[in-house]
Amino acid sequence: TAIASGDYLVVNDVSAGSDKKITQADFLGSASTWTPVLTFGGASTGITYGTQTGIYRRIGTLVWVACRIALTSKGSSTGGAIITGLPFSVATLDTPLLIMWTTLGASVTTLQALATGTTIVLYSTTGSTGLSSLLDTTFANTSSIWVSGSYATS
Repeated sequence: TAIASGDYLVVNDVSAGSDKKITQADFLGSASTWTPVLTFGGASTGITYGTQTGIYRRIGTLVWVACRIALTSKGSSTGGAIITGLPFSVATLDTPLLIMWTTLGASVTTLQALATGTTIVLYSTTGSTGLSSLLDTTFANTSSIWVSGSYATS
């Protein structure tokens, strides 16, 4: 039986010594949008977007996020690529996320995305050298990236 809006299920919380009302919102969680911001070396000078969108769903301490960034100009900032603005902070364990891209430098063979704090740090793998920060020099004015996945929050 589904819990309708306004209805609730009563569960005895033994540790608190009282009953807890579980609502439809507790089961469905919350969903909304967030704005991913691409930075290089912590700055975003001159970056412009054709698409800059993010969505999320939170159920309890689990958060699922997805975002898409399509650049029209990569701007003039330099350094490592980070996406800021995650809607909830990552709990103690940094979490890998799925990433897909178009129009990045030819030397990039694999990208990795790691959710940490309220950011997504982007890494590249080139050849057998392991992970290194994905840099502004890898991006073009027409680069696009998609990131999605889930992580635990407090």
